[in-house]
Amino acid sequence: MRNTLETLKHFKSERFLTTTLYLSLTPEERATRPPKYRIRLKTLINQLNHWLDDHPVSAEARESIRADFQKLEDFIAEPSNLLGENSLPVRGLAAFACSGEGLFHTVLLPYVERDTLVVDQTPMCAACSPSKLTLGRTLWWCSTIATPIFIRWTFTAFARWTLSAL
Repeated sequence: MRNTLETLKHFKSERFLTTTLYLSLTPEERATRPPKYRIRLKTLINQLNHWLDDHPVSAEARESIRADFQKLEDFIAEPSNLLGENSLPVRGLAAFACSGEGLFHTVLLPYVERDTLVVDQTPMCAACSPSKLTLGRTLWWCSTIATPIFIRWTFTAFARWTLSAL
């Protein structure tokens, strides 16, 4: 995880765009065939392809983006890629790709608030938080700033809070 964060922190491509995906993977979506999250990813890709058709992007950058999309689809097509470690719930995925520069990293998350597919000069880090917190669980929080910062908390006590209090 630490290597992934360092790579993302310092990554910026001058010639290519970086694709960032945040995708929700709830148990209900996993139960359908094909899984709903695969259908949502295809929809996000189609929408972004239409947007890219209307904007000036170099041929090599466009080819890199299309390769990114294919890598993302291939990654989520394999169920074993979406299993968590140490009994942590995996209900979300963050993926960062730039095929032109050889970048492809994924982070399994306990929760993703909103499905997002973005193409930009640098990896995008959006807010991710779990909907339920229990003792002993770990929360990964990604701050919405230019430089991705992941903060890890392990909850050993319960405190009541609201989003407005943060």
